[in-house]
Amino acid sequence: MKNVIGTLPWRANFVDALCLLGQAVTCLPFGVPDPVLRGTAAVELYTGSLWPAAALELLTVAARPLIAELFAVGFHWGRAGHASGGVWHPELEIGIEIAEHRAPMGPAEASNLLAVAIDRRFDGQADRVPVSVKVIGVEDLITEQIIFSLTEGAPSREAVTRARVLTALGRAGVGGRFQVGYLQRRLAWETGGEVAIDAQPGEEEGEDAGAARAITLSQMQAVIDTWLGKSGYSFVHNRSQIAGRRGMNRIRQNCYRNEEPGRAEGRSAIPTNVVPFSGVTSVLHLQE
Repeated sequence: MKNVIGTLPWRANFVDALCLLGQAVTCLPFGVPDPVLRGTAAVELYTGSLWPAAALELLTVAARPLIAELFAVGFHWGRAGHASGGVWHPELEIGIEIAEHRAPMGPAEASNLLAVAIDRRFDGQADRVPVSVKVIGVEDLITEQIIFSLTEGAPSREAVTRARVLTALGRAGVGGRFQVGYLQRRLAWETGGEVAIDAQPGEEEGEDAGAARAITLSQMQAVIDTWLGKSGYSFVHNRSQIAGRRGMNRIRQNCYRNEEPGRAEGRSAIPTNVVPFSGVTSVLHLQE
């Protein structure tokens, strides 16, 4: 049965790029781990293109074989007339930025990755075998947004808004079961107890710690559409628009603190002077 629909919450070129990425990943040599979608591209995926990304941001431990397979599905070095360290697809007009890390992802963040099956496409596209991509867990992405807002010296309105929207969508199920206990622990560690999020009734019950997480794009779409209908939240933007975000590279230095030796002893497990998650938004409002 075909999964062809006329309207998706995401930009058409973004979904097409995810399809091509999934095709490239299936051809990687045996033993090469799948790359992980993160940063603004992960925000776009989880929010239905409310925040369009300038490029797909990927983290991998093996850039060369990944780039070779991306070339095979139509990507080229850089963008014509522009200096770039990534690859670019001239027909889709979207790029991919690849960050290579020799050390594997920490066990906590790795176990929290989400596999997304790209089972949706736009009208007029040829039949495709569904492929999948791995994306940073929504809880880790929320943490990154909070870290980014704090590195600005004062709560960044956009970063806090992204974190709030991601939290609402996470609770609605856009990334599968919402791991609020995991998010609480990550926020406590990464912010030194300055930011916290309260669990809603029943949220911490039955968390599937260590279980593989998977969802389809159509399931994500159902969650996003329902949430947008209830919240009335929307951005008006050109569907082909891409928007870069300054300073996002600064959050990457915090992405791997989960695996630091002795992290349990590095900071107190009991947060002091806690600023509730909603409090960050209140501070921001006062500074407008």
